[in-house]
Amino acid sequence: MNPIQTCNPTWSAAVLAGLHHWNPDCRAELRFVQYDDLFANAPLNAGTVTTALFKLGWSGLVHGIGDLFRSRGLGDVSEALRWSPAWWRNGGQ
Repeated sequence: MNPIQTCNPTWSAAVLAGLHHWNPDCRAELRFVQYDDLFANAPLNAGTVTTALFKLGWSGLVHGIGDLFRSRGLGDVSEALRWSPAWWRNGGQ
């Protein structure tokens, strides 16, 4: 039997236990997608790993430097915090 198929009941039990912790009446149906055939057709060799690591590193460098020069909405936090007490005091209206 495929190792993925044998762990699906374990994953299902873990996910359902987590959901039931928050909502005991929750019902969920889990379906697992099998990717084995896709990975079987994509060889993993030194060239593939080197290319992937280069792309990952380059992306981190480009976006890391870019983040130094622009805001991603964190400047609005003080505005939100400033209005939060009034919002709660007015009953969320």
